[in-house]
Amino acid sequence: MSIDAGHLVGDSGHLVDPVTDTAHRLAVAWADTYQLHADAGWWHFDAVTDRRLAQQGWKLHVSAVPVHAAATLRAVAAAVMPVRLRFKAAHSLSQLVRLCTPPTPLTQVGKFITVYLDTDELLATLAQQLHEATCHFDAPVVPGDRRYQRGSNVYLRYGAFTSKVGFTGAQQRRSGFIVDPQGRRVPDERAPGRHRPAWVVPPAGLADPGPSHRPRGARGGGLFGRGIAIHQVLRQSAKGGVYRGVWRGRKVVVKEGRAGTCPDVLGRDTTARLRNEWVILCRLAGTGLAPQPLNLFVEEGNVYLVEEFLPGVTLRRRIEDINYRQPVSAAVLHHMCRRVAELAQGLRAHGVHPRDFTPNNILVDGDHYRAIDVELFELTGSPEPPFGGWTPGYARPRGPGRDPDSGDHEYALAAVTHFILTGIDPYLSPSAGIGGHVDAILDAFGPDDTGSVAADLQYVRAHLAGHVAPTRPVPETSPEQILTEAVEAGEELVGRVEWDNRTWPWPRPWASRVFHPACLHSGTAGIARFYLDLWAATGQQRWLGHTAELLEWTYTTHPYLPGQTPAGLHFGLGALPWLMDELAVADPHRRATWRRRADALADALAAHDHDGFDITHGWAGIGLTQLALLSRCGEQHRRRVVASIAGRLLDRAEDHDGLLLWPRDSALSYGFAHGSAGIGYFLLHAGAATDDTAAVDTAYRLAHHLLKRAEPVAGGRGLSWRHGPHTATAWTHWCNGAAGVGIFLLAAATATGDPLLRDAAARAGHAIAAGRAFGSCCRCHGLAGDGDYLLDLADGTRDEQFHAGARRIGHKLDALKIRSGFAWKWPQEGGGQARPSYMRGYLGVHSFRLRLAGLLPRAPLSIATTQRSKF
Repeated sequence: MSIDAGHLVGDSGHLVDPVTDTAHRLAVAWADTYQLHADAGWWHFDAVTDRRLAQQGWKLHVSAVPVHAAATLRAVAAAVMPVRLRFKAAHSLSQLVRLCTPPTPLTQVGKFITVYLDTDELLATLAQQLHEATCHFDAPVVPGDRRYQRGSNVYLRYGAFTSKVGFTGAQQRRSGFIVDPQGRRVPDERAPGRHRPAWVVPPAGLADPGPSHRPRGARGGGLFGRGIAIHQVLRQSAKGGVYRGVWRGRKVVVKEGRAGTCPDVLGRDTTARLRNEWVILCRLAGTGLAPQPLNLFVEEGNVYLVEEFLPGVTLRRRIEDINYRQPVSAAVLHHMCRRVAELAQGLRAHGVHPRDFTPNNILVDGDHYRAIDVELFELTGSPEPPFGGWTPGYARPRGPGRDPDSGDHEYALAAVTHFILTGIDPYLSPSAGIGGHVDAILDAFGPDDTGSVAADLQYVRAHLAGHVAPTRPVPETSPEQILTEAVEAGEELVGRVEWDNRTWPWPRPWASRVFHPACLHSGTAGIARFYLDLWAATGQQRWLGHTAELLEWTYTTHPYLPGQTPAGLHFGLGALPWLMDELAVADPHRRATWRRRADALADALAAHDHDGFDITHGWAGIGLTQLALLSRCGEQHRRRVVASIAGRLLDRAEDHDGLLLWPRDSALSYGFAHGSAGIGYFLLHAGAATDDTAAVDTAYRLAHHLLKRAEPVAGGRGLSWRHGPHTATAWTHWCNGAAGVGIFLLAAATATGDPLLRDAAARAGHAIAAGRAFGSCCRCHGLAGDGDYLLDLADGTRDEQFHAGARRIGHKLDALKIRSGFAWKWPQEGGGQARPSYMRGYLGVHSFRLRLAGLLPRAPLSIATTQRSKF
């Protein structure tokens, strides 16, 4: 066999991954004592033994770079397999590369092989054997573990051997845990300096080292004794950190390249990329096209580049600011397109070919445009192979199975121009090309005054769509077609359900990797909500049957366990009683069962303490579910529960410069999902339902206080809000910004008749209708949630302009929909294949369109507001 691009070329001429080939050979050689099986990303070597498999303990991680991966696996196997310990290895070279490349979390970097120690007795001996067998190979550092010794590729950590996850805490995110000697769950921490819990004693011969010693130069002081004072961490990732500081009296940026990260088949890594960036910056020195290079040095195998600090924001941030805060001027957009084109031309004129040219590596300061983060750029005519890497949407596709061409500068420039003109990245999903969508996106998101940008539009069409003249605009989708497409999405879910999957009854890629599988946000409760929407839109009983089947599976598979199961309305089980109660009302044959279950689960949710106070995670959302049940039955018990939750929230409010806020993990938010607006929404309705004057008065004051935090946008016609008092980011969306705060203001205006609140609610709608904010397609922070609020305004004010704004959002969604599987869907927020999530995926988009078509009466999980005779 021979080596070709990091793969073995077998006798048949087919490429064989070296790690895969080695795993198969080991399986054959050790067939009597080991069983080999694979899952997503890993080869598992399970020893045939009578020993009881431990659930947690010490683990040894061995790191490697791709060129030494197969040899490392053979060396580790030679030491581990004779003593019959379980271990696993990354499934392939490409999986190893992913482990050492963003967006892999920093704590997972380098963990090519994991060995599970059933007993502490072997730890010291085996660690030494593995160190001696692998120390001569190049490998990345594993940041979260304790290194066996200086220069070793072997690392130690105490943790879980099998996947044990919980969803507790204020964020209610998926996280691992281990069990302490008292039987309590404690976090399975993966962070530098946290390689073992305090109650675990290191085995003999492996005492924890003392504080790490940073080498210092002759002058002492600063980073590595080089006189560099670090003041701020800008970001940390698998490949290294980026820092702001001061060196020799001037502001600088320090970039760190960690050895062994972002490896390629030629053996190059992030340190090589950073050296390449130094070469590029030296070529551009004095041109004003990029930061001035100041220093490059190596410490502990990592490379550090020091460059001048330049003021400004990325082009991506600049376009976002324009789209959310200002009227869109075609002339301004045209000028930005020209300045970006001049930057690209200037780079090429100085012998630099811009690869991976995107809005993220263009810095804008007034009218100055400069290239930053140029590690993937190349010198024109260089004999060195270019570095691989690209940002989806900014490299020309080259056919199935082939990487995009990140060196096509004309395509990249057209993609950046597309982003400037529309605010949309020219990327929909891995399986849907952008070419057929370009005209529709330009029509739906581009500036109204096309004359000023005619040449830019032509350039984009020529390079992204393969033609120059615009095609016919996408017609408005009819209500009948909207319903057909939503039903198709529901039928695909019904057709692909797999009830035997005990955690998530659909294909694994559709599941949330972060939140509870039964939650409304991205779990089964959200799909049940969609089935109920389809029943309301079609009147077909079968959707009630599908809802009942799914809620039955969810109820039995994911019971509520206090202290372990999240209770939030969106991120936990908090929506289930609400959905059960809706099903009970709609289906008289199952009414008694579902109402009994709804009451029991609602009582259980309210009977235990929870972290957080907001709508999505905490007490306000749990309270909304109680209100929904109270509106159906009116029982005194439920009224007392609502009053108790309102009292709890009133007691825990904090005054911050005249505005009531409820901290969430020390964060402060104005928004509906996580902050004051959502809590105020609950207090308003809870006070009305229980005649609690204090709750209603607090909500009313809170609404007026939020008015004082509003910022004029869209030329002063609209209003929006920052995420909170300590952030400059301002969106228009449901979770944070105009749509979410507007929901609360509109409810307060409806309840009180206050004209100031009604005007503010309308101006929140203008922020959406008059701008071109995007974010994503979804309900949470995207178009569907923005559109839902415009429909709320249209219903509450009878103002046609808001319904017209909602229709424009429907037109934008039409431009972005893709055919995937058996149904029309929308791109997943953050990239990847579309998922059936209600709040961040395509199901919530379908539901918004059903409401836009007049087939649904109101937004999901909302409380009807009535005007009070006395306030």
